[in-house]
Amino acid sequence: MEIKDTVLNLVEKYGTRNPMELADYLGFIVQKHDLGKYSGYYIEYEGVPCICINSRITDTKYSDIVLAHEVGHGVLHKGTECMFFGGTFFSKAKPEQEANIFTAELLIPDKTILENPGMSKKQLAGLTGYREKLFDFKIIGRRN
Repeated sequence: MEIKDTVLNLVEKYGTRNPMELADYLGFIVQKHDLGKYSGYYIEYEGVPCICINSRITDTKYSDIVLAHEVGHGVLHKGTECMFFGGTFFSKAKPEQEANIFTAELLIPDKTILENPGMSKKQLAGLTGYREKLFDFKIIGRRN
């Protein structure tokens, strides 16, 4: 199944694009701790999906990106452990690319782009509050 379809099915089932609400519905334990240079990570402990977000992150939009990214790992890569360094937008590793696509699809509805034709990624980033690089992973079209 396509990542976009996976996200849209979750949004439809749980009625939210909020990554914290989605994590709660999916039974993920989410905590905040000082992680130094790391933005967050996903692990499974005795079969329980756990996400930790760096408590140093004060930008709520960036915190949502990190959380959505880790939820993406939990949904798409169950059984693996993943660290988010903050630079994974530039990683070529397939699991990181997939989690980035999951994040973009969750946080940026198609209608945000379709209702603002001609806007650049920079303008859309300003409109939504999300980082411009996130828009590189957004897939427009197909199922909506």
